[in-house]
Amino acid sequence: MNKKYNVYIVSIKNRQAEAKIGEEMTESQAEKRVLTGLSRIDRENYFVGDYEVGSEPDLKFAEDIKNNN
Repeated sequence: MNKKYNVYIVSIKNRQAEAKIGEEMTESQAEKRVLTGLSRIDRENYFVGDYEVGSEPDLKFAEDIKNNN
């Protein structure tokens, strides 16, 4: 089975996810979304990362998003 990835914009300052910009994407889709995200954010304060669905960072960032809303 192919791995799926979620893509998040994460604050460098507090290491919390600010937004999910891709959900359950293939590796190649996630890579493209990361590059697109990097071209549109303030890279001094945020980064874009892709994380395997269900991984520890993915679960933490999903919780960050849930708590921010």
